[in-house]
Amino acid sequence: MPGNRGILRTRRGLQVLLAAACLPVLAGCGASVQANRDLFAMDAICMLQAYGPGARESLDRVAARIVELEEALTSRRPDSGFAAVSQAAGTAPAVLTDDQSRVLEAALSVAALSDGALDPTIGPLSTLWGIGTGREAIPDEAALDAARELVDWRALELVPADPDTGDPATARLPKAGMALDLGAVAKGYVSGEAIRMLRADGIHGALLSLGGNVATFGTKPDGSRFRIGLRDPDGEDTDYLAILDAPGEAWYIVVSGDYERYFVRDGVRYHHLLSPDTGFPARTGLRAVAVVAGDGALADALSTALFVLGLDRGLALWREAGGFEAVFVTDDRRLVATSGLRPSFRFLGKEGYRLIWEEPAP
Repeated sequence: MPGNRGILRTRRGLQVLLAAACLPVLAGCGASVQANRDLFAMDAICMLQAYGPGARESLDRVAARIVELEEALTSRRPDSGFAAVSQAAGTAPAVLTDDQSRVLEAALSVAALSDGALDPTIGPLSTLWGIGTGREAIPDEAALDAARELVDWRALELVPADPDTGDPATARLPKAGMALDLGAVAKGYVSGEAIRMLRADGIHGALLSLGGNVATFGTKPDGSRFRIGLRDPDGEDTDYLAILDAPGEAWYIVVSGDYERYFVRDGVRYHHLLSPDTGFPARTGLRAVAVVAGDGALADALSTALFVLGLDRGLALWREAGGFEAVFVTDDRRLVATSGLRPSFRFLGKEGYRLIWEEPAP
């Protein structure tokens, strides 16, 4: 859809609001946007903007690639590679494409890093709860216990492709009833692929929103940075807590919150960010976690892992592992930001919130 835009809205509860050219907090709307493209994929509205010669054609290729990856990376369609792994659980390995193998490798990497707070085998639990499917239900204790017994990322057997023999990558779940769910990684991987393609095409700058996963690189034609607004989880679409100025290199920002997908029973909110340990939606004193990293799949997976870990364990992981920055929004209205964001982060002083900076370990 060519032309100027106002605010690019995501579908997530804590929206990352994109300042492509004319966010109300900015000046400079104009005819500098070379191409826009919208599509619906991965259960989300995906909004793409690119600047530079050939931008329209490049976005056409990116859109086609997003649709291709949606087919390959979903766990819910019976003909997808990941569904094939789940269907074959307890029997033989299933063959993976290169994309599927990379996504699974990224998920397992963060699973190991977070001691399983992000678990790609959480499929039995997410299916049982059905959050976001229209079939939401609070499981009974017996069903919950049975599903928890089937969640174990360490049991997942991934064999990478062998370039010498030409053998493809395979994955196997050893116990019948186990199932994959890569929803916490797939969009981030897709955003990384989209940025890679645009840069290879010589695009000068781009800003992408894939269902709340935001990716940018380069600058606008006037040399100014892209700006991204982090929304107050209790506010309206344009009610910001902070603004981040994206640097010129590739930047991926992913938010996971307790108000993205949820249902309410008897006044209790049940959200989709499940704890593999308890089987219930994670209750860690957080409303949201935003992760900023130079890798889309890593940012996506970590945003879920940090939410499940909670503030103290999440900060401990940041200090130990490095390689990313984060903003934690607590349920007592603290905005806890890691120090690497200082050059890019502007707290707007929202009433009731206070900003706390966290430093790396000495």
